[in-house]
Order: sequence, then structure tokens, then C-alpha cells
Amino acid sequence: MQISKEKKLGDKEVAKILKDAIPELKGTPLKQIDDYLSETSLIFYEQELAVQSPIHRLSIIPALILWVLLFILMPVNFIITGYWGFELPNIIKVWFRSLNLH
Repeated sequence: MQISKEKKLGDKEVAKILKDAIPELKGTPLKQIDDYLSETSLIFYEQELAVQSPIHRLSIIPALILWVLLFILMPVNFIITGYWGFELPNIIKVWFRSLNLH
């Protein structure tokens, strides 16, 4: 299983990518594109693929069991508390997000 990590890009890297990807920007100098991007408050990210360990891959089995249990117990939680859903601890949220179960 490959999970992507996000890497923040600088304005110069984005300007080069945009110049290569958009044909209308071929005649525009990189400095002008870079200046325009620096004036905006846009933030660009690039995804990097990261290979996960076998233990992390196998942890999807207990994660799915936990997810199903939480789904089944949701009506019971609603009857007791009046709120639909659970407030999960941060470590479980991160674990589910890393397994793309969010």
C-alpha cells in the first residue's frame, strides 16, 4: 500500500511547473510568473508516495473491525448521549487517515 505525503512547494518551483504545463505561458518569463505567485496567498503542495511497512498494511484488519464496531454502536451512543457519532482520540484519527479510511 502506498500512501502519499504532501510537500509544500515554493513559488519558483510552481512557476516552472505552470510554465511547462500551460501552453499560454510559454512566452512569459519565469520571473513574471514567480512575482505574480508571490503576490497571491496561494499555497501549493506536491504529493510524494511513501511505502508503508508490512505491519502498517496488516493493521487495516483491526481498523476495519473497529470501524464496523463503531458504526454498529452509533445508535446506542445516540440513545445514551443524544449525539450521532463518536469523538475519536487523535491517534485513531491519524491511524484511520493513514489507512485512507477517513
